[in-house]
Amino acid sequence: MRDWLLHRADQRLVANAAASGPEIVTVLTELCRTHETNTHSNLGELAEGDKMVKILFLGANPLNSTRLALDEEIREIEQKLRAARLRDSFELRSRWAVRPTDLQQALLDEEPTIAHFSGHGDGAAGLVLHADDATNDALVTAAALRSLFRVLKDNVRVVVLNACFSTEQATAIVEEIDFVVGTSDEIDDDAARFFAAAFYRGLAFGKSVQSAFDLGLNELQLNGFVDDEAVPVLLVRSGADPASAVPA
Repeated sequence: MRDWLLHRADQRLVANAAASGPEIVTVLTELCRTHETNTHSNLGELAEGDKMVKILFLGANPLNSTRLALDEEIREIEQKLRAARLRDSFELRSRWAVRPTDLQQALLDEEPTIAHFSGHGDGAAGLVLHADDATNDALVTAAALRSLFRVLKDNVRVVVLNACFSTEQATAIVEEIDFVVGTSDEIDDDAARFFAAAFYRGLAFGKSVQSAFDLGLNELQLNGFVDDEAVPVLLVRSGADPASAVPA
């Protein structure tokens, strides 16, 4: 509303100056154009034709597994996105208590640019999701995840597996997706949250995938997570450029 009122005031100023001579009108018109351009560029709004970056947060924390602060993680991510320069270019969506049968539906519904899984990993056995029986868990293998993203990869440029021991799944997925973040070891719950929030903040300030990843690692260093700073790994598909932003 403020910008609209300023714009209207600028237009009236130009109209009132018309009687004073064409030179004044020309100068004021140029000032109006400059005001409009600067106002919109500073808001981080999408230009016509630009794509919205949609992040799909997939949370899974079965009752028989160690409790994770997934709600705190998505809250931190949301706060960092809201405070970023390109905040209007990013959208955060979420699905909770995710089961294997939910994965296709979620990706088809949301068509995300970034698919973010947060939960537990069990090494070669797979990612830990909820089972149909609420008291148990279900494992999704690396092969199954690669097949999933081979079919539904049209919009997805980045996959983040914010789960312990998820390198094997990340290695499989990167055969289909440009950039995949996994973890090579166990990672502290708070460290995982700090890393993810800083990573998305970097992207939402227009940083490249590599720079955003490096900012995530640096956030761990800044907050004293010395045992966790080497745990996240960024895998890059052959031919992809980690110096590119999202979307490219």
